[in-house]
Amino acid sequence: DITVLAYNPHKWSIVLTLRGRNIKMIAILLALLTLWGIFWIILLSYDRFGHVRDTIGELEGLISPLLVPVSFLLVFRLGRAAVRFWDARKAVGKIVEMCRVFVSTAFVACDDMEDKSSLDDIARWTCIFPIAVKNFLQPSTRKGWDRDALIKKRRFEIGSLLSNAEANEVLNTSDNNLGPILVLNKLRKLVWKLTLHRSAKTDIPGPRDMLYQQLNVHLDTL
Repeated sequence: DITVLAYNPHKWSIVLTLRGRNIKMIAILLALLTLWGIFWIILLSYDRFGHVRDTIGELEGLISPLLVPVSFLLVFRLGRAAVRFWDARKAVGKIVEMCRVFVSTAFVACDDMEDKSSLDDIARWTCIFPIAVKNFLQPSTRKGWDRDALIKKRRFEIGSLLSNAEANEVLNTSDNNLGPILVLNKLRKLVWKLTLHRSAKTDIPGPRDMLYQQLNVHLDTL
């Protein structure tokens, strides 16, 4: 994992910063293209290569028409990248919203329970869900990455929310990308347990409880 960059919509200097960008992927290519351009500038500056300059000038009429479609393609690709960026921000915002609504609904409906351990478990595992989604979207292995260091960093992100056994259960799903499903299954079991305790007071079977159905709708959205 790399350090997450802070986003400030009023600070345009982030456009020019190199931190957090995959410069290594294009640095060699940019350097070669720069050297190639410098080579031709120096070469064509000598009069003895005037015939080469005249030949290249004749090809300008062939190259110029290609600049327009290539420019359109580049603009289209940049536009798609921008759309995907904002779609990703929207999706993350939806996850935060649904996690907040899910926990708030559970706590308000079951605030009168004497044993609040189930509510605490729901809050803990809901906080883990965004972390599991992040680990799902990022690769667990990449060239140059130290896997042990990666696991330690992800364990540090979880912190004291989970015990070591529970954290290892989540982190061991990095290779098969089942982390979000594991967390959702934990939350569904906790919701089932919560509504069964609640049904003893309301005389409504757990599956028919409106709270159970409402919380499951939130989980389905996640």
